[in-house]
Amino acid sequence: MLELLALRRIPEWLSLSKKQRAFVYEKAVHPRLIRWPVLLLKTALIPCILVPACVLNGLLLFVVYFIGTLLPGEIIDSVLVKRHRQEIVDFIASHQGEIQAVGRHAGENEKA
Repeated sequence: MLELLALRRIPEWLSLSKKQRAFVYEKAVHPRLIRWPVLLLKTALIPCILVPACVLNGLLLFVVYFIGTLLPGEIIDSVLVKRHRQEIVDFIASHQGEIQAVGRHAGENEKA
């Protein structure tokens, strides 16, 4: 979800409709977030946070476990979106026709 906050800083992203954003996310953003090195990094970070947390008890263990499993992945996704911002902007510019077609089809579906 933090990657969506990073995407909101891209003016070209804000000019898209909901259906168009879903299309761009599926074709340009999501593939960058599921590459094997990224998934490996996310997977490797979880034990690094949770193993030291095993000495904690009760509610503190739950809080560290909850934050330790969710937050690292979200931060990595946000950093990747910021790092690939120009590539996302270039994708929006180069695939403008496809994106507009998605917008037109979405408008037809809403009217029906």
